[in-house]
Amino acid sequence: MTPVTVLECELYDDYVFMSTPFFSVVIPLYNKENYIEKCIRSVIDQTFADFEIIVIDDGSLDGSACLVEKVIDSRLRLLKQVNSGVAAARNAGILAAQGKYIAFLDADDWYEKNFLKEILDLTQDFNRCDAYATGYFRHKNGVKKDCMAYVSRQFERYVVKDFYKDWSKGAFFCASSCVVNVKYFWEKNKLFPVGESMGEDQELWFHIAENGAIAYSNKCLSNYNQGTENSLSFGSKITKELPFISRLKSRLNKGDVHKFADSARGFVERYELELSISNSVHGSKLKAIQLLWENRDAKGWGRLKLLALAMIVVPRWFVGFIRKLRFSIIEKKYNSQ
Repeated sequence: MTPVTVLECELYDDYVFMSTPFFSVVIPLYNKENYIEKCIRSVIDQTFADFEIIVIDDGSLDGSACLVEKVIDSRLRLLKQVNSGVAAARNAGILAAQGKYIAFLDADDWYEKNFLKEILDLTQDFNRCDAYATGYFRHKNGVKKDCMAYVSRQFERYVVKDFYKDWSKGAFFCASSCVVNVKYFWEKNKLFPVGESMGEDQELWFHIAENGAIAYSNKCLSNYNQGTENSLSFGSKITKELPFISRLKSRLNKGDVHKFADSARGFVERYELELSISNSVHGSKLKAIQLLWENRDAKGWGRLKLLALAMIVVPRWFVGFIRKLRFSIIEKKYNSQ
């Protein structure tokens, strides 16, 4: 592996490559020796090749960094830091990036071969947006599921109009399917919140939704490997309010959310009802009841409140069945549109 070199100007699919790469793909790495080679290969094999890859080794204790060092590609750089968390690793990648757009890819995830080309097309169709994202495949326990914006499946590419309304129905993109214009970080003085291990990416997406614009493609072109070892989603049992939700609630209380305020409140209410369900299963029944009581006046979530109440009294094994049934109904509804 050699340091990033200046790309010679050449013609590729009617796009002229300049010395500055179009994309910087930032990959935070911590103990992912079983996945990192596939992750990097998925970038190298992209049909659109004007990119650099920046891997930030966040103090890995396995052979992850050694595997990266064996990759021979002049577009690849490996940076090392003392273990500081995924947010700090992504921020280090942003600071080191030379590209116009920064793509984030977790070390146990991978791209479909046309991901960067689709993002390129989005930037050309909606050149005033701040972030660009696609749908993604979620992999868990051997099951592959496509995740996209249910309410807008009739459109292939569009600018997200009501972010929180769509997000309430499910995360329609993930960190590994999102790309941000590098100017946004500097103009808004916004990076990932360091020291937070869950929801730190949503903090950035919320900030962009409220202060900028997001263009979206319904094509599923990234793969989110949920539940791998050394992954925060592996066995995660969230029973406490996460910081990104607390900050959103604070902004709503201060009147600082000027776009989608009503749907943002609805999203918070839904989140807290989901938290009630999680507490009833993994945490405290009393906490679940308290959250349910605090949201007794929430509008539009009647069925979810009944579900939360049911989760407090039904056996734990029944939770998974109910949730799967609920999301299956949602999926069928929007697939039929």
